[in-house]
Amino acid sequence: MQITKHRDKCDKITTMKKIVLIHSKEQLVHLLDANIKDFIFGLDQFTAIGVGKINQTVFYEMIELCQTNNASVYALANIPIHEFELDAFKAFLMHYDTCEVIKSYLVSDYSALQFKREGFFCKDLIYSPDTLVTNSADKQTFYDLGYSGTWIAPELSIDETVNLLGNDTKDLVQVFGYIKTSNSKRQLLTNYAHQLNQDLPIHNNDQLTLIEETRKQKMPIIENDNGTTIFTDFVLYDPKRLAQLKQCLGMVYSALFIDIEDVIAAVNDHELIHKDNYILDSYYWESESTIRKEVNEK
Repeated sequence: MQITKHRDKCDKITTMKKIVLIHSKEQLVHLLDANIKDFIFGLDQFTAIGVGKINQTVFYEMIELCQTNNASVYALANIPIHEFELDAFKAFLMHYDTCEVIKSYLVSDYSALQFKREGFFCKDLIYSPDTLVTNSADKQTFYDLGYSGTWIAPELSIDETVNLLGNDTKDLVQVFGYIKTSNSKRQLLTNYAHQLNQDLPIHNNDQLTLIEETRKQKMPIIENDNGTTIFTDFVLYDPKRLAQLKQCLGMVYSALFIDIEDVIAAVNDHELIHKDNYILDSYYWESESTIRKEVNEK
């Protein structure tokens, strides 16, 4: 793969992109065949959604595929970085700094910002902490710190999201797929299996769901070397409201746990092929303000 020289300034974003979040090379191949050109993925080493399918070699191969197909990548590296991981993390950021296929790094650990300030790399950073960007003051703070954009918290209503975006073209908004609800650095499934004294195939397995005692809904769950992540029991899907989000950098379509044909259909604004396989939620964005649970203080 030929890595081209880094540009001093990014091209001005004039159109909203449809960006697909993936976690395997197989997903990338299918989406490229469907002429989809913008992706989010990362090394399993630095992501919470990896399932053991993207190591250093596979990541490089995926970057090559994107370069061959004139596609763009927003490299995901959004886990807390421990001190013993800092050198490897810095090496990753530096290695791909001159690769034009990668447009930005999506990060949550402040070490990335510090490395950039110290001149180790020049590529843009998008702050991607999952749930922390919920108001304009926070968003402006991250811009002032040196981030070029943010990933807006997915639990906001459509009206809150539009108001938060304003006239900016720097932010990402998830518009389709299962939404991450919680993340722990602990390997909760392994601990559970240990308590049962059972050896279960639960690590790096993207076919598992969690059912709470008081609910029947099934929530996808992933455990990998970086911890455990739980997602909503429903798929966010509301094509009628997407026109309101034209001013963001990218609308993110998550391919996690979803048939790749349905991901392609959603990106192309077509009806889902296997929609009966999911709980689809179009009400999630409808409220004027995010619905909060009432607290009984008696």
